[in-house]
Amino acid sequence: MTLIVAGVAAGIGWIVSDTLITGGTIQLRDREYGIKCIPAEDRRSVVAYSGDAHNGALLIEQAAALSSGPDTISMLCEVQAKNPNVDFLYMFLDENIARLFKISGGVAQEVVATYIGHQEAFGQFQEIRHAIEIDSVPRSVEHFFMGTRAPKAIPDALPNATSSMLQLFFQRAERDVGGWAVPYVLVPEGAYMCVYAHAVSDPILDKVKPGALVPHGTAEAGGYGLSVTELGDGEGMIVYHRQVPGGLVLIREAGGYKAVRIDGSPTEFCAKASEMVGKPVNILFGDIPLGLPDRITILHDEHGQPATAIAWRGKNFSFSVLNVESVLKASAALDLRGQEEGTKTVSVKNLALTLADDKSNVTLQLLSDGKVSGESTLNADEMDDLIAGLGHLRAALNQQVRTEPDRGAGTRYIVVVDPAWRTGPSPHAEIDGIVMRLRHVGLGWVSFLLPHREGRALGKWLTENSIEPTKPE
Repeated sequence: MTLIVAGVAAGIGWIVSDTLITGGTIQLRDREYGIKCIPAEDRRSVVAYSGDAHNGALLIEQAAALSSGPDTISMLCEVQAKNPNVDFLYMFLDENIARLFKISGGVAQEVVATYIGHQEAFGQFQEIRHAIEIDSVPRSVEHFFMGTRAPKAIPDALPNATSSMLQLFFQRAERDVGGWAVPYVLVPEGAYMCVYAHAVSDPILDKVKPGALVPHGTAEAGGYGLSVTELGDGEGMIVYHRQVPGGLVLIREAGGYKAVRIDGSPTEFCAKASEMVGKPVNILFGDIPLGLPDRITILHDEHGQPATAIAWRGKNFSFSVLNVESVLKASAALDLRGQEEGTKTVSVKNLALTLADDKSNVTLQLLSDGKVSGESTLNADEMDDLIAGLGHLRAALNQQVRTEPDRGAGTRYIVVVDPAWRTGPSPHAEIDGIVMRLRHVGLGWVSFLLPHREGRALGKWLTENSIEPTKPE
């Protein structure tokens, strides 16, 4: 059986497919899984099938080899009429706007949201997708996060559909829909696979204190961990199960995927896989302590309370739980690319700032109707001047910065670890107090003047809450 869901909104399309295969004409050894959704060779479309696994896999490969557009829809209608046990979803870019078609009964119907596959499973999928709360393992901590190389933000519907697809496999006793989920997003720049991780700890909330590291779950106690990442740029995918431990390296070849199973811890798996494919292989789990983090992201739940903290070390990260009293629900769009090589772009309305490959400068572009109408390149000192100027103008706006940190659902803030600091007396006789300066790695040196009473209050709090490190015996 199969379930594939898809949708388009505001010109951006998304699609999520399961990978489990049961029955049909496909070889028995291949029935465990199969890739049912692939991008076209020109990266301008995505095609997926449900039904007979053998014919469906061959037919979407043929469609992916064609130029994206209406001609491919015609081809899919013809082959679907000859193979009524196979249905298709086809999504392509028409003047950089995603359009979605469901192909069944020999005809193509344009839709904004649809599915193909198991009808009953889709109904259960919808119930999961719209449920307020899903508690996989009571008193556990559950995380789901997703990222992509696409320059546009991921539609909210895509991570929601992907996590719901994974939940569906747990809840269906028939085990006829599932495996792991394969998500793609289609933006004006092309089709991009989305990487993700889904993890559920053992029941620990009644056994740990706030700030405790969330350990990997164990199969014996109901824990779970799945990492799905991309191999290179469209060269395949990496699927790792934390509790096996081990996973699959799927290498894209002409006519399909070659799968190689590798067992071992995350470090062992990545080493063996990297040696096999001749390039770095990354998964979203680690097993080696990595020392002091580069930064910390704190997420708040729907009640505005700190829910979890993510400690980042380049591309690697770990979680700690901050709320052990109630069910944790928090979400945010996180940059999973870390400090990987290549350019990194930040876009705000009609402005785009792009980091150079050698990290020596940033290019600022002014966009008009998606085209560059002006450009300037700034070095580090010039960026400092720009940031200082922006800060000055932000302070002058009528809408002032909030007097309390934002604590809305999904709110996150970045914590700079172990910043340099300097203190000194007031720089002016008419202002009594103490100057405190903190070094922020992105904003530069930020200066504050604390009245003496606030300095004493801060010093008291720091003294009372600082914990001396435990000395080895």
